[in-house]
Amino acid sequence: MARDFVTVAEARVLSVEAADPSRPSRELVASLEITGTVDGYSQTGRLTLRHRGVTECPVRLPLPQLGEEWVVYLGWEAGDGGPASYAWPKSWAERLDARFGGSPQAGAEMPGRAHELP
Repeated sequence: MARDFVTVAEARVLSVEAADPSRPSRELVASLEITGTVDGYSQTGRLTLRHRGVTECPVRLPLPQLGEEWVVYLGWEAGDGGPASYAWPKSWAERLDARFGGSPQAGAEMPGRAHELP
């Protein structure tokens, strides 16, 4: 991986707010709750995911759905309500992250621009 993380964890989407309903995945705030640690330091609690897609942004996240499982990559101890530095739908991690059976080379096949692990 390109970066070192203290924790890689699975998290469930608890709430989602889109800044512009006509373009919901461009700017959003989601609340996630860690459901299990996959790698690294065991953590629990809630996280806040803020995403603002801009033209230069290499990763265009889909709008999280309530109850959906995402994967969060944390470079620090989360604490309750802390920010999620990097987060992807679990289906993306299953394609891109070896911890979930994926391959980084699969990023070229993902919709939009190429993705790589943070």
